[in-house]
Amino acid sequence: MGNDTIHVNSMTKTFYNMSCCYGAKDAGASAFSEKLAQKMTEKMTMEEYKQYIHDKISRIPLNPSQSGWQWNIEITEAGFEAMKNDPEYEAHVLKAIRANFSFTDHYHSINYSVLHFGAADEESYGQSFGGGSPFMEKEEGFWDRRAKRREKLQEQYQEMLDQKAIAEQTGQLSFTYMPDLFDSMETE
Repeated sequence: MGNDTIHVNSMTKTFYNMSCCYGAKDAGASAFSEKLAQKMTEKMTMEEYKQYIHDKISRIPLNPSQSGWQWNIEITEAGFEAMKNDPEYEAHVLKAIRANFSFTDHYHSINYSVLHFGAADEESYGQSFGGGSPFMEKEEGFWDRRAKRREKLQEQYQEMLDQKAIAEQTGQLSFTYMPDLFDSMETE
């Protein structure tokens, strides 16, 4: 782990779960193994501790309604140090991550979220940059209006050709087409 950032989305969760199923089997996380791991954190190097936390975060389930979310978990060096030295702060950070991963997004939106943890709770924050819901109607833009106008002009042209063909069949010498000008005039 080079930059102390953990990226989480539905695909990384799927990959992690698959690697746990088909990778090396572990005995599972029991209360005893959790207590043993907490005792061992005191003797871990910082790189081992970071990997331990990364593994714990990877095990937190992501709510299926967040399939369009990208999570970026940032923990500073001081944050890792504080978590390693204070099991209560470690539990607080993991609880905050768990709470963010577990809420239901009723709109199934597409978001990029950052959870940043420092050495203290005051240095921690979260941000979310929403791309909106894929089901939301988008505002009509220039190209949409242009396409509609072109379609309307194409319909008027076809109507003119039809009227011209009828005029030729009936033997009229002069043909004048008057489109409905108010329909084709739009302000952009």
